[in-house]
Amino acid sequence: MLQLFRGLLATTVALLGLATRAKCNPERRLSTRDFSGSDLLNYHGAVLVKNGIETSCEIALIDNQSAFVAASCIEMTNGAVDTSVQHDVYFDQYGNNSPANTPVASSDIHIHPSYDRNTLANNIAIIEFDFTDQGNWTNSIAVYPTEWTDTLFVRRELIEASSSTWGDIDLKSNTVDPSTCSMYSAIFGDNGNDMRCNSIQVNSVWNAECPLPYGSLYGEVANTSLAIGGLHSYTFMPTSDYCNGDRGLYYFTMLYDYVEWAESIIGRNISVLVGDTSAYDATSKSTSFSMNDTSAFNPDNWYLFSSNVRFPALWNPADADSEYLSSSGSISSGGGDAEDGSLAGDTSSVEGMTDAGAAYTGLSKNATIAIAVSVPVGVIILATIAFFVYKRRHRREGHIPGRWRRSRIKSQADVDELVEQLGGAEEHDTLPTYREIHDSVR
Repeated sequence: MLQLFRGLLATTVALLGLATRAKCNPERRLSTRDFSGSDLLNYHGAVLVKNGIETSCEIALIDNQSAFVAASCIEMTNGAVDTSVQHDVYFDQYGNNSPANTPVASSDIHIHPSYDRNTLANNIAIIEFDFTDQGNWTNSIAVYPTEWTDTLFVRRELIEASSSTWGDIDLKSNTVDPSTCSMYSAIFGDNGNDMRCNSIQVNSVWNAECPLPYGSLYGEVANTSLAIGGLHSYTFMPTSDYCNGDRGLYYFTMLYDYVEWAESIIGRNISVLVGDTSAYDATSKSTSFSMNDTSAFNPDNWYLFSSNVRFPALWNPADADSEYLSSSGSISSGGGDAEDGSLAGDTSSVEGMTDAGAAYTGLSKNATIAIAVSVPVGVIILATIAFFVYKRRHRREGHIPGRWRRSRIKSQADVDELVEQLGGAEEHDTLPTYREIHDSVR
């Protein structure tokens, strides 16, 4: 029993240590400057809308006239932008400004010349628009990951385009790439420095049963400044049912490789967020940058989805209209299946994920701390109760309290008191006599 008591005390100490660590190392580490979703309202953000239907495609704004977007979010036919689909940019609230939107002409959509629909290499495009009625402004692009003190993954969601209703901005700090990312994507394996990967999800405002990947990533410089640095490119899932609750692998295209190309398209310099300008200036840059492309995927029987998972559909490179949204918000015919270029798979979960990259769907940080503190207190209480139960049981099994020596038992009153302390007579109808007690005491 004493060993059990010591074990409970040891467990209590360990749990108290866990509580202390939980307070010192919260789930989302944001260095010196603790950014929150509301802080992102101070950074211009936008999403793509197609034919009036919201998408999950976030846009990396360059200024009030141009932006980056994933090329797979643009509707294409026979290798060209589909002119029958209206693409619009919807801006969320910025500072004191109200949400707004502006159309994008098909002629102002520029797909990267090395974009490969089969592998989704160089999955990037530039869109141009006119948003000058909201004033002139620029958005910096984080271009030097070597100096980033943290990476923040962000999800902006336009709940309803017709009313410009936006959901809250969600963000999560995550700096570790799951080790399996390169196993499931040859592009990532060959271009790891030009991409990021994680397996963290965020609940969707459209469908609670369909968690979404984060739509963009921001680089934190010197613990104080943020700028957008990447966009979600594609997703691998272990099943063709995107909404079955399994965790996927989410891949992001870094923007810094494409800044010079974008400047050649829009005809002006792009503002960049850099701390060490000398080190950044020494890096190689080119308007013709292109990823190392591979001839095929190697997902080991996983399914591929592109950037837009507002209405999840399997990505089928052979189907030019695989992501076309009708005016009713449904997916048109196409979308692919396991025999048409999409990727057949099993239902196994992601293996080899690091804790930092795992999807967190459990308790909040505060709830975890509360449990970590309350559990040790409960253990102490239970251990105390167990100790006194043990002592009482020990006495009732015949152990005579120390003060009751033979010389102290001198009367029937002493016998009655002793029996009362021992818990009463449970097996006899009458109390033992003075002589019986006197003779039994050692």
